[in-house]
Amino acid sequence: MIKTIFLTVAAMAFAEDEPASKDLKILFENLSGEGMSVIYSGNFKLDGKNYGPWTGKEAFLAHMPRKSDAVSHWAAFDDRFIVRTPDSEEGPGFQIAVSVYKDDKGDDYPYSIVFQNIELGAHAEPIELAHGGDNAEEYTWIEVESFVAHKTFGNNGFTLRNADNEPIVKITPFDADNDEL
Repeated sequence: MIKTIFLTVAAMAFAEDEPASKDLKILFENLSGEGMSVIYSGNFKLDGKNYGPWTGKEAFLAHMPRKSDAVSHWAAFDDRFIVRTPDSEEGPGFQIAVSVYKDDKGDDYPYSIVFQNIELGAHAEPIELAHGGDNAEEYTWIEVESFVAHKTFGNNGFTLRNADNEPIVKITPFDADNDEL
């Protein structure tokens, strides 16, 4: 059974970075069995040229020490979260940033979710993204210092795996009115 920790926006360390609204919920599930941190990195829009405004601040949200631990969080569109696991003498290990943007295209996909491989250094590796396709699970690689964007809808999970295809974290956006969490 997933142990879920509920966090509120009021618990954020940086009051000026609080979401202006509760547009969606986002769930992070530890699939790795190693300690995992979830960090809030601010709210900023991608305007086609640059991220702005972005202060570079981070607020620690949760530590999930065990496999199957999970944390959900209210989010505004354009919020950015970072997942790190494990932290060790060799470095921070697996690192991924995720943002959810509003998709106004009028189709069945109200969200655009962006995954960015932020690993750097000698141990940096591509990250595999697995998600449900039309007929079967689909896979794509997120190269070091690169990103992948997907149109999606609420309750559609994305599993991120390390370069050895081992599941590390599952990230699922939920509609704000969904009371499953």
